[in-house]
Amino acid sequence: MTYKDAMLKRLGMIPEGVDPKILNYEVFLYNPYNLPGLHELGSAPLTLSENGPVLQKPSIVSLLELNIDGRNYQISLHKFTESDYEILERQVPSP
Repeated sequence: MTYKDAMLKRLGMIPEGVDPKILNYEVFLYNPYNLPGLHELGSAPLTLSENGPVLQKPSIVSLLELNIDGRNYQISLHKFTESDYEILERQVPSP
């Protein structure tokens, strides 16, 4: 799919200021639960908690974009927990 198609699926629109040159880039979207986009969640998709805004329902809006070997991958973060991540110490190369 194109970056444009992925943004439309995720947000329902192309945000202002997006460089039109990137809209035709190829994107691999991983959305195994077929989550809806932000625009499909209704008129009040977010609530405010003490930690900030929270989605009322799961959505594809929360995803991770990775560029690996020049390919763009977008991965839904739904159902990811702390146990899915490994914290790595930063390695500073010696001069």
